[in-house]
Amino acid sequence: RPRYLEDIAPMYPDANFVAGHSGNVPEARAEAIAAVQKYPNVYLETCSTYRMPGVIEELVEKGGKDRVLFGSDVPLMDPRPQIGKIITARISDEAKRLALGGNAELLLGI
Repeated sequence: RPRYLEDIAPMYPDANFVAGHSGNVPEARAEAIAAVQKYPNVYLETCSTYRMPGVIEELVEKGGKDRVLFGSDVPLMDPRPQIGKIITARISDEAKRLALGGNAELLLGI
């Protein structure tokens, strides 16, 4: 559960943490967003957000465009619906570019 990031993230400020499946379950999404708002070393990830409308927008709005990472759930799921969800989200082109790889490049230093 993302709520555990509240304990771990401040203990390891030089490490980065990704809250996987940040948009999947409303309660877990709220926990992940709370953690990303509180700690600069926590990131949101988009796996399974294709199931509900408005989740990508919520992650970007509440978590920040620089803290959202694309997640495909491959090989379990076909990545195309997840990519489409980001492409068609009502967020800026910059937020889309960052979510679809820009943030990962920055996070990984590549």
